[in-house]
Formats: sequence, C-alpha cells, structure tokens
Amino acid sequence: MKNRYVALAFAISVFAGSIQSAHACTSPENSQLYAAISSDIDDIFYNRPKRLHERGVLSDAFLASIEGVELKICDDARYDARVGGDGSVVILDVGFVEVMFFGSASLIVGQFLNSQSDQVGVLDLFEAWHIQSIPLLAEREMSLPFFMDVASKLLGTTVDLSKYPPNRNLNFDIAGPFVHALGFILNHEVCHIALGHIDEIRNPNVAVPITRRSEMEQEADICAIEMVNRDEEAVGGVPGLNLLGAAAALGMRIALEARQETDGKLIREITAHLKPAERLDILAKAIFDDLDRRGLDSPITRSTLQGVIHSSKLIAQQVVGDQN
Repeated sequence: MKNRYVALAFAISVFAGSIQSAHACTSPENSQLYAAISSDIDDIFYNRPKRLHERGVLSDAFLASIEGVELKICDDARYDARVGGDGSVVILDVGFVEVMFFGSASLIVGQFLNSQSDQVGVLDLFEAWHIQSIPLLAEREMSLPFFMDVASKLLGTTVDLSKYPPNRNLNFDIAGPFVHALGFILNHEVCHIALGHIDEIRNPNVAVPITRRSEMEQEADICAIEMVNRDEEAVGGVPGLNLLGAAAALGMRIALEARQETDGKLIREITAHLKPAERLDILAKAIFDDLDRRGLDSPITRSTLQGVIHSSKLIAQQVVGDQN
C-alpha cells in the first residue's frame, strides 16, 4: 500500500508555490500538484477498474462499457468532474483536485492541531477551512500559505508542521484520504457510463424526469463508493479512510451549495444530486455496511466516521449562519 502513495505523498512539498486557476479549459500546466500526481490520477482512472475486474468485483460488461473512455484534465475553474459529449470522455477540473487535496489536508492537520491544543477539536480545521475558503473560490486561490493562515488562526498561533509526530509521515497521511477522494469522484463518472446513464439521457425518444436523474446520481454514488471500498480492502488500507476521502471530495460542495442556496443562486431541481450532506449520509451507510460485511466493528473507527458526518452538516449550517 505504501508504494501506492509515494507520488501523492510528495504533493505537499510542491504546494509551497502558488496554485493557478485559469478561466478556460486549458492544460493544467500551472498546477504543481497535478504535475506531481498525474500518473496516480491516470492509474485510478484507467487501471483501477481493470484490477477490480481481475478480482471479480466488476463484471465483463462493466469493463467493456468503459473501454476507450478517456480522461481529460482541464484548468477551467469549474471545480467539478463530468462526463462529456457522448460518454467517451470524463473531464476533471484540476482546481477540484487541488480542493480535494486541501480538504484531505484539513482532516489530517486538524488531528495534529488537536494534539497541540485541547481547545481545538479534531475536525475543527476541516470545518473552518471549508467555511472560510471554499465559498470564496472565485475570489481567492487555493494555496498552502492561505491554508496555513486558516490553521494558524484556528490554533491562535503559528502552526509549526516540523513538530508533526516523528513516527508519522504528514505527506503520506494526507495522501490516504486524498486518493480516496480522487477515486470516488473519478469512479462516480465512470459508473455513470458503465450503468448506461449517458445512453439513457441521450435517447431522443425518451424524456428523463428529474426523479430519474436523481436516481442515477445515487446509483453512481453507490457504485463509486463500492469501488473505493473494494479497492481499499484489496490493498490493505485503513478501514473508514474511504469516508474521510468522500468528505474531502464533498466538503467543498457542502459549503459552496449552502452559500449559493442562501444567495438564491442554487436551483436544486436541476442539479439532480441530493444535497451534499445527504449524499454523505448515503455513502456512510454503504461504508458501514461494508465494514459489517468485513467484520470490522472498531468503535473508534465508527465514532470517527460519525464525527466526520456531523462536522460536514455543521459546515452547511454555519455557512448559512454567517450569511444571515
């Protein structure tokens, strides 16, 4: 498992530089993070389905349905992933990758801050980071100095990461939830294609109601998290880390949609997705069911995951509160 995170663990070291956000769908050449982990993203997208197929997790039909689908990384400041055109390409915004990185970092560095002060909760940085920065994506770039500023304000003093426990590797720890966040988002789009959703939507003879679109999104979520679950199990990962990854992937959407909804700029009826916090609830159930299947009943793991779910809901509540 450790070798799998080598390039991802390197990511934090390149984040001392600035992270740029372009306004058009162009090459992500300005993203130092993407330069460090592009091969890992390709591995998740192209090779993970093949590995899961070899283990009997994915069917022949599933693998055949996504054969030839390409991944395109853009720098268009959309902070999302989507299936393009006729379903032959999945488009991932590099800004979304950067957001997921910092969402993962907020979970891990938050644990460190908690060890430095009994006034800071384990998930306080996760909440503070999303509340203070993510709703303002169009106004500020995501950067390590900005992240550290939020962390320092939370702790009330300058955060010194050199004091991170010597028996732990900060880069490797962040890579854990980060790779699961990437996996969930990319798997979600792949599942849309494999489950026939794109063909169903593109059928000119059938109008797809919003209720069916919502069902499709939930089906893709469950399909994606099950792929993450089975991959995590196969590589001997940390049980429950997959939900931290899902939280890192959805934390931005939770805060951003709460802000848009408060401003009257979000039309829930045309998004098809459930509210992000509701999606996280469904994903959590799938993960808990998977832990039960594997006979993993650690109270610490379960209480940690419940805490992540609770904090994710608090983000939306506090964003709305700040707006009122």
